[in-house]
Amino acid sequence: MPNYSKSHEENRLKVCLVCFKRGSGMQRIGKAALPRIQRYFYANYDLKNEFLPAALCARCQGLLLDIERGNRTSEALPAPFDFSKVVPTKETRGHPKCSCCLCEIARESPIGKGLGTWKPEPHRLGRPKTDSPNKEVPPARPITICQRCHSTIGRGLSHTCTQSRWLNNICSELSRDPRGSEIHASDVLKAKLTDAGGDSPIRLATRGRSITLSVSAQSSRCSAGAFGDIAVPASEIARMQDAIGLSGRQTRQAAQFFREWKGRSSIEPNLLHRLAELNSELDPFYATESVQVRCSTGEFETRTVVFCSNVSGLVGYVLARRRMDPDPGSFLLKIGIDGGRGFFKVCMTLVRSGEQSSILLGGVTEAGSSPFAEGGVKKLIIIAAVEKVPEYYENVQTVLNLLNLEDVSFCSSVDMKLANVLLGLQSASSAHPCPWCETPRKEFANPHRSVRLRTFGSPSCQAAQYQRIEGQRSSKPSGEPFHNCIRQPLLNWPDSSNTLEAVPPMELHLLLGLVNRLYDELEQRLTALGPDGVRAAQWAEALHVRRSPYHGSQFNGNECDRLLGGVDSLRQILADHAAFSGVPVAHAFSCLRAVQQKCFGQQLLEGYDTAVKEFEAAYHALAINITPKAHALIDHVPQFLEAMAVQSGCRRGLGFWSEQAMESAHRDFSDMWSQRFKVDATHPEYARRLLRCITVYSSRHL
Repeated sequence: MPNYSKSHEENRLKVCLVCFKRGSGMQRIGKAALPRIQRYFYANYDLKNEFLPAALCARCQGLLLDIERGNRTSEALPAPFDFSKVVPTKETRGHPKCSCCLCEIARESPIGKGLGTWKPEPHRLGRPKTDSPNKEVPPARPITICQRCHSTIGRGLSHTCTQSRWLNNICSELSRDPRGSEIHASDVLKAKLTDAGGDSPIRLATRGRSITLSVSAQSSRCSAGAFGDIAVPASEIARMQDAIGLSGRQTRQAAQFFREWKGRSSIEPNLLHRLAELNSELDPFYATESVQVRCSTGEFETRTVVFCSNVSGLVGYVLARRRMDPDPGSFLLKIGIDGGRGFFKVCMTLVRSGEQSSILLGGVTEAGSSPFAEGGVKKLIIIAAVEKVPEYYENVQTVLNLLNLEDVSFCSSVDMKLANVLLGLQSASSAHPCPWCETPRKEFANPHRSVRLRTFGSPSCQAAQYQRIEGQRSSKPSGEPFHNCIRQPLLNWPDSSNTLEAVPPMELHLLLGLVNRLYDELEQRLTALGPDGVRAAQWAEALHVRRSPYHGSQFNGNECDRLLGGVDSLRQILADHAAFSGVPVAHAFSCLRAVQQKCFGQQLLEGYDTAVKEFEAAYHALAINITPKAHALIDHVPQFLEAMAVQSGCRRGLGFWSEQAMESAHRDFSDMWSQRFKVDATHPEYARRLLRCITVYSSRHL
């Protein structure tokens, strides 16, 4: 078989980036090693740069890993090679091999003669000089180990094979790995316990006299599993059922298999009866009622609403079931309101608000503790649902009146459209679209704008004035003179409270709106370059991202995250095609990514306010309209985060108040409704089945 010389791209995988040598154990630089390289060795390293190697040898991988763990300092790494000397030559038929220095090193072979110009440096005998400037530890070399006593064999080393030498060498190796020592000790103890056969004492050898240990019957029978030899309770089977979406029949079949494997006593008796009880745990809190709602045609129709008739009682019950502190200052109640997948829903989530709160439920580790996030969709409880109802003010008011939320303290987790509805404002296309301030839309781009926050007292007063004038005229008056407050707020807060406290900025929808707006601007600029130029879709396809056909063909949350994470590839594409008009948009994407990392998560990081200001400058440089969502991020997100930090003493990111769980609940609930309960609205069992679906769904999320 002919031997073809490797191309320059193949040779990039044969040379180590750090030591710039051909080493052993070469591995392609992946996602795990890339951050270490950029942080400790070469900050501007780009994996797609053809002038740079794309692999690491085993030794340099270990060096970078030790530096990251704090075992070594970055001084152990050599100085980066001058990669400007790497000039790939064009491969032609007459010159099929690249002659750059990187390819020459890749072709060197340390084995045999005539296979290359590389030769190993001679090994210098003797002890190194104390004044040697190079005091780094030499790289590991192969050594010879005695198979009998495990001693090192070499020049100048004494070698006496004895039982004590063998024992000392084995113990010395074990002491270098504490975890390995514990694993070995546990294996020995398990074997001893098995041989002892019960509660009999076991004897262990030492370097002197042996010792005797007694183990209680309970601990000797302890299993490594969460429940040991006791039966798995029905609550855990229900948790498994909800986690992987099993139907009742599938759950019954899974239980049969477990009992065949581990015996009939491995699962709690009367499983189906217990599961039915668990699924009905919240039945006393729910009721149904037929109400009149306004449809999209403007006509009123009758709909069946399932709602919680005692929200305060339900909150107390959930707090007790989850073993959360019932003190009002120790938890945050979020009420999410949104329509999706054919249902208008009101949901609630409970999260700990203290400094010691955990992302997982209570941070508990005992058997049976829930692995789901407190604020996640698997801990969300639906408190009202009605099918095929638009998000109109009248409909929201009707549902909220049934719930009677005046007895509980909560914050709203909604999108911007529902925020305006809850506050009695007109839509986001009005002259004063912001739910948190009275700044006119035309002043959003004014660097000297005055941001006067809305209070609950001002919309109430302005809405009363508007409705009085509306009743005196035959035509509908303009809402602009009243800051577009045309209805009374649906939230019962003190008149002096800012609306920003009751309706936090919506983390998910702000991100969706800004990413899609910047992408549209990028697409418009690149399209203007002509039919032969690069397109924004090429960048999205390279990241395996595609716009969703829902909501006007927009990118969803996960796709927006991938676009922000691929800003570097966008810059490379723009540079390769000389599409310089898209560079300002790429910079705005990069600034938005910094904002997301610093203040859109669960924790608020230092420098978030600077990141917001940099995004503001980048967005203004595009000379495009300032949307209400861009205005919200620039003006109100820093205000809200600072106010919450002062109020609670915890530096929380915007993700703590996120509406993500509410959005995820649309599909989660739709799957259960479609698979098990769905009937037509005219069916005589419709109300009962909808009520049953809501109670089962919420009971499983306790």
